[in-house]
Amino acid sequence: MGFDVEGVDDLRIAVEEMCAALFDVSAGPEVELSFQVHDNRVDVEGRTVSNPSSTLDSGRFALSEQILNVACDGYSVKVNGESARFSLHKLL
Repeated sequence: MGFDVEGVDDLRIAVEEMCAALFDVSAGPEVELSFQVHDNRVDVEGRTVSNPSSTLDSGRFALSEQILNVACDGYSVKVNGESARFSLHKLL
């Protein structure tokens, strides 16, 4: 894609942080990831089953947000009902 080593490392770190957030609320044995490669960016989505009462730990996720603000170009995470999902993108 044209990412330099630092860009690849940033993408890896961002995906790890978002997966850790999903692991915190997951009620199932799996986190499903999908990657889409475009001309100038990579989009990543993750999803898992969560407990209906699960919420992200705001203190723990505050640190993740600081990392994500540096490592990727946009992200979102949603936990509602019985599902949790994230999306992020990294520009070239």
